[in-house]
Amino acid sequence: MLLAAMMLPSTAFAHRQSPARLAERAATAPASRTPQGPLVIVVSIGSQRLWVYDRAGLLETSTVSTGVGGFPTPT
Repeated sequence: MLLAAMMLPSTAFAHRQSPARLAERAATAPASRTPQGPLVIVVSIGSQRLWVYDRAGLLETSTVSTGVGGFPTPT
């Protein structure tokens, strides 16, 4: 199932990653471009990923955590 979501800064979930992992991502991440026009965010609960698109195409992708047993993600 796919859901639309609000855009959060990439640092919003930084507390969930180790400092070493954050440093590794910062060193290997490609330079981000400035978004053009409105954003569309697609969330896949099954693959636990999100994709951010703007007028020019795919802007960013990330892993997400959407729910656990007993506390499912509302759909």
